[in-house]
Amino acid sequence: MEQQSWMTAYLFTAWFTEYFAPTVETYFPEKRFPSKYYCSLARAPGHPRALMEMYAEIHVVFIPANTISILQCVD
Repeated sequence: MEQQSWMTAYLFTAWFTEYFAPTVETYFPEKRFPSKYYCSLARAPGHPRALMEMYAEIHVVFIPANTISILQCVD
């Protein structure tokens, strides 16, 4: 039997706030990238929309439904 795992909104928010955002806030200024950063996410239940207002310098954009296959690279 195949086991499925799901990303919960709590787990994703914890990862975003404790790992992703601090990494972006330290790495990008060191490399002299612009001060506004974009993070594109699929509209999944585990990606809470509250992330859009959490950080002023990280702009979270949600990709429209049924377009992820168009935007992804083809192997």
